[in-house]
Amino acid sequence: MRIALLEDGPEQSQHEQGIICRRRQSCDAFETGQHFLSVVLHNNNDLLVLNCQISGMSGLSHRSQQAQSRKDQKLYKAAVPAQVMAAYDG
Repeated sequence: MRIALLEDGPEQSQHEQGIICRRRQSCDAFETGQHFLSVVLHNNNDLLVLNCQISGMSGLSHRSQQAQSRKDQKLYKAAVPAQVMAAYDG
């Protein structure tokens, strides 16, 4: 399985990549939304793992932009499942 990870926290990203790799899955990690979008739109990922509180734009917004871009480019691939993460500080 090929997994794309959008996480701007270096420690959290390393932790999540470790979990994914220990399960013998491929992981492409991205720290910025723009880099994520520029690469993921042209890759065949099986799953997207998005931080919904990433600085600059939320993970949900990235997912929405990805879907719109695929539609605009007439890329009729099957929808890619997405796991959106949120942290609670309290």
